Amino acid sequence: MMKNKLNTLLRLSFLILFSIAANNLIAQRNKSYSPKDLPVPVLDSTGFIIDPGGQIETKWKKEMIGTRETYFFCRYVEPICVRVDNISNPESVEEFANQLVELWDLEEKTNGRFVFQLHCKSKKTVVFKIGSRLKSFYKTAWLRDLARETADVHLIGDATGTGDFVSMQKLGDHIFQEIAFDSKLSTYDNNTGIHSIYPDAVEKSHGELITMTKSWYSDGNSIFIDQPSDEYVQNEYVPKFYFEGLTPDEIEANNKRINKNGIFTDINSVPNAREKDNTHVTDPHQILPDYALDMINQFLKELEDSLGYQVAVICANSIGENDPHTFGTELFNEWGVGNRKTQNGLVILLVIDQHAVEFITGRGTEGILTDGDCYDIQQNEMVPYFKKDDYVTGMIRGVQATCDFFYGSPPIYTDSDLSSDEDYTYDDYDYYDDYVSEPFNFFESGFWNFYVLLTISMSSAWLLVLIIAMFIADLHKRYHVMKFFTLTIWMFIIPVPFVLIYFITKALMEKWRNTIRFSPQTGEEMHKLGDQEEDKHLSKGQISEEKVKSIDYDVWITYGAKDVLILSYKKWFSKHSKCPKCSYKTYFKLYDKTISAATYSSSGTGERCYKCENCGFSKTERYTIPMKTRSSSSSGGSSSGGYSRSYSSGGGSSYGGGSSRGGGAGSRW
Repeated sequence: MMKNKLNTLLRLSFLILFSIAANNLIAQRNKSYSPKDLPVPVLDSTGFIIDPGGQIETKWKKEMIGTRETYFFCRYVEPICVRVDNISNPESVEEFANQLVELWDLEEKTNGRFVFQLHCKSKKTVVFKIGSRLKSFYKTAWLRDLARETADVHLIGDATGTGDFVSMQKLGDHIFQEIAFDSKLSTYDNNTGIHSIYPDAVEKSHGELITMTKSWYSDGNSIFIDQPSDEYVQNEYVPKFYFEGLTPDEIEANNKRINKNGIFTDINSVPNAREKDNTHVTDPHQILPDYALDMINQFLKELEDSLGYQVAVICANSIGENDPHTFGTELFNEWGVGNRKTQNGLVILLVIDQHAVEFITGRGTEGILTDGDCYDIQQNEMVPYFKKDDYVTGMIRGVQATCDFFYGSPPIYTDSDLSSDEDYTYDDYDYYDDYVSEPFNFFESGFWNFYVLLTISMSSAWLLVLIIAMFIADLHKRYHVMKFFTLTIWMFIIPVPFVLIYFITKALMEKWRNTIRFSPQTGEEMHKLGDQEEDKHLSKGQISEEKVKSIDYDVWITYGAKDVLILSYKKWFSKHSKCPKCSYKTYFKLYDKTISAATYSSSGTGERCYKCENCGFSKTERYTIPMKTRSSSSSGGSSSGGYSRSYSSGGGSSYGGGSSRGGGAGSRW
């Protein structure tokens, strides 16, 4: 009866397990998006690629980011690339694209200067939409041919992003060629050097070709500016679409979270977020909320993935009496921020009680982000908000502007004194409302894909091993075949379905361990002895193993004691090992101590002692502790300690071993 119930439970468990796995897989493959499900693109940044399913390979995303050079020939031409597998409500790809353009208000926010591409794999369709002020550059027939041509590339194999890159590149190159022709740029070459004049010729006009008054397909109107203007020649500030400021209530609520008693007494007291969880922001004093941390980490991760620059952000309530710039430089070198060869690191340090923000640059970063650029970012994007105690907006905008400098599309600031208390004007558009209030669905993340794959793989492995175990007649061997799946770590790594698998496996193993056995010699039925009775049949060493809990023994005996069967069950983890003298698993390390400590001038000595709890055998050995060494880059580990490291190189930290000679700039408020 009990056996029938167990078999029924096992069958139901199989059905539940594979139903969950199958449904998850089907749901993942058939994920459909409505326009409102997609995140809003972040204009003038790498946020122009909308790929919620993660189907575009990193390689092609990097290539697409590189194509922005063609669009930024005139700064305000905005590319937007959307890639989805399935769409819903509406089901028409054309209407879906129209709704996205309207929902994101692209016409208004780009002043009619957007180039939009939507690729829907399930519909085998590529759609292009062009802003009103760029339409004269793109004829319908040309776009139709491009869509037909690139659709073939899009739909090859798994469509990993090759076609998305090709089409975006051709759209950008086309507008570049038309602008270059109209502007009569002497350095332009029809066949080569499409980017040859970027950025020099454009930078001279600060991103606006004010001489252009018509396009190849002239409509009599100026395409990029209504009237030629002196504002760009005068080098006035050109605002970016950055994170908007918090309301006074939001600022007050956030400041209540800050640990006003938090202090870093020295650089060794600063935890290294890179070592702890492979992120870029160290904020133990809770100056930034979670959504701000997520945004900044995402910006800096994309920057490092695409261009290799390593940026560490440290937010501190206080660093005591330490000088912020010296503190930041020492921390930079201690962690080894940046690549050892290219020295492309940057540290951004915020210290609230000293009203200070510092940028410390590596030697390879100084050419891209000069000391003046660092100061401009601080004065324009950070200090105006820090004065209002809005550390969230100031830090996010500062990181966004910093990334734009690295991407080659920096904001343009005035040369006048920016440290004054004049009002600072920003754009009216907030591109982050949806990002903060409606983050990406967890089921769209790469982690979820990995989780589903791991779940299916491990569940399939468990089922296969269980089937194999059922064909093993020896119940003791069957028990040990399934033992791997009783590791509790699987319940934490894959809670669904391994919580269920764990208890099913434990129940089966317990059943096999206690199932009545028959003597292989006499064929008689055997019964299992209790803990006290079994000691009569165990050796002294076996009893010792049970006492130290390294091995548990079951003793089965026939009536009349004609046959005795002793079965061992080893524990998964034990501090005891096999004794070199008596061979029982009762040998352990009694102590490990330092006799003489190592110094920078001499090595030290240590001593270890091992002892067997069964036979009493002991062994003492001495060993040499290596002499201490000083790193030339002063890059030891951080005080957080004990965490895994993401990079194999670099002065003892998870960064790349970079260093700084103190370049950068600081601001006070």
